[in-house]
Amino acid sequence: MLEYCQGNLALVKQRVKQCLALVNLALVH
Repeated sequence: MLEYCQGNLALVKQRVKQCLALVNLALVH
């Protein structure tokens, strides 16, 4: 169960990074 939660957390962090990257691109352009 703990591994499952950690896996989800890793996915969430990855999603957040991608989101921030898109926002940064939008702000730059």
